[in-house]
Amino acid sequence: MISDAAEPAHLTEPMPWMKQVEIHMGVHQSPPLTTRQKLRLRIARDNGVEPWDAFMQIVGTNHVQF
Repeated sequence: MISDAAEPAHLTEPMPWMKQVEIHMGVHQSPPLTTRQKLRLRIARDNGVEPWDAFMQIVGTNHVQF
């Protein structure tokens, strides 16, 4: 029996690593990634760096103005 409180599948599946970085980029209104940034993000992912840490190190938030 399935509970009425069960979460939809799309809410319980792990989110892909790059999708997490893209969400951070959207929230911080980051410009599109350069080829170099894409390469560095792939290297970071392959080396086990968390998406938020990779975003901060490679993309950063220096361009955000309040």
